[in-house]
This record gives sequence, C-alpha cells and structure tokens, in this order.
Amino acid sequence: MMCETFLNCFMKKNIFIFIFCLFSFASFGAEILDNISRESKKFGDWTISCEEDVMIDKVDCKIFSNFYDNTCSIYVQPNNKIANQVVVIIPSVLEKTNVKFKVDRNSLINSDTIYRLPDYGVIPFAPSRQKQMLSQLKSGDNLYIRFTVRDIKGADGTKEITAKISLAEFSKLLVYYNMKMGYIKQ
Repeated sequence: MMCETFLNCFMKKNIFIFIFCLFSFASFGAEILDNISRESKKFGDWTISCEEDVMIDKVDCKIFSNFYDNTCSIYVQPNNKIANQVVVIIPSVLEKTNVKFKVDRNSLINSDTIYRLPDYGVIPFAPSRQKQMLSQLKSGDNLYIRFTVRDIKGADGTKEITAKISLAEFSKLLVYYNMKMGYIKQ
C-alpha cells in the first residue's frame, strides 16, 4: 500500500510519536518547584542565609557579618566538625602582619602571620584558635577585629583598622540556625 501524499504517509508512520508529543506538552496538573528556596534573616550585625532543597530535604545555612566598607567578612559554621568553624576574609590585608581577634575582655587571639596575600583574603587561624574564637563569640557582647591594610594616604602607606561587630543578637541567631538545620525541634 502506497502513501497518497507525503503528509498522509508521514502521519501513518509517526502517529505514535505525534501522540506522545501531544501528551508531553499537555499539563497534567503537576507542580513545578524551584529546586532551591532561599531565605535571609538579619540578627543585628549578623545575617543568616539559608538554602533549602525541598526534594531531598537538605538545608544549608551560612552565618556571616560584613565589615570595613562591606569588603571583609567573618563566616561562622558552628556545627562544622570537619572544616573551619570560623573564617575571616580580608582581601586587602597587608603582608607580614597578623589579624587580631578579641571578644570583650577575653584574651587576644592572633592569626598566623600572613607572609603572602592569602587566597581570596582568607586569614589563616589554627584550628585550636578557631574553637577559642567560636567559644568567645557565643558568650560575648562585642567582637573586635584589628588588621592593617595598604593606604596611600597613611604616613607609611598603611592604615590600621579596628572593626567592632555587635554580638547582642548572636545567641538568638544560633538558636534560629539550630532550628533551621534541624538540630533542635521548633
């Protein structure tokens, strides 16, 4: 049996493909979700930013505070047992100096000496110092970070900066973080 016209022949041979395509484009009422929902919330000088993957029921939250013209940041990962719990990023820090970290009247915590500009401005702190930093953050009122940057207006081409970050809402932020991450029930 011969096909009378090209269209008729095409339709007979590809009727199943045509029906499949027709139903593929039809909506059956399925809901299309964004893969990840994002939420940010402020707690004083601190921000918590969470991403939730609804399909696999996974939440990832970041705690941070920006300082010094929003060019520097401190990130806190309180329940991270493998990697850094506290990460300080200062892209313009001066080489052959160190960063000083202090909460209230607690002991001063120094970073490792910066011999070359760190990758992405990540300041090196020994793991034991990071644990000490996190412990102080949880119980303090104010965080002070002192560092030196290049400044062409300075007498010797440098400028010492002291940033003060309030910890007044930090304990509330940690409770919220633990609830979002599922460590405590709401």
